[in-house]
Amino acid sequence: MTGGSGGPADAPALPDPEPPAGVLIRTAAPADELDVRRVLDGAMLEVADEALAAALENGTALVALAERGGDRDPAVAGALVVTAAEGVTDAGTATGAAHLDAVAVRLSRRGRGIGTALVARALADAAASGHERLIAEFDASLREFYADLGFSVTPETDRGAESEDGTVADANRLRGVRRLPAHGDERRDSGSG
Repeated sequence: MTGGSGGPADAPALPDPEPPAGVLIRTAAPADELDVRRVLDGAMLEVADEALAAALENGTALVALAERGGDRDPAVAGALVVTAAEGVTDAGTATGAAHLDAVAVRLSRRGRGIGTALVARALADAAASGHERLIAEFDASLREFYADLGFSVTPETDRGAESEDGTVADANRLRGVRRLPAHGDERRDSGSG
């Protein structure tokens, strides 16, 4: 832990991961793959097959289940996929950063706090796993959503510049970095929502 130097001890409190009424956030299982894909596809988000399979296998994918009324089972209303830890210690604990690959909520369920609850849970899980930060790349229209969750938002590096593989970065994309409290110091900010 460091103090006063921008390290994990200086990380802001985590948002409260409590989901809205009638919604349950849980770790996604491999059996949830089709539902996760459907939610991501509905939001026009892509996650590589290998990355999704790994996230489902290692417990870094989440689903939001929403009550549907009557005797019907809850439906998957949202999904989130975290991948690409920068490093792992010999004991298997993650270090460095985790990457939030995708978060999506079904159109009919948006604006109800489900996406916020998914990201809040992912932040708590990443901190508990020993990550120092959670990184996301996202469309500029989502700046406020990520900023409200404590992400420092900046333009993607080299936006609009051609990369070595000849692709051009999207000028409408931003990068958010959320510093996390050190493991064991997962303070909560009950004022977020």
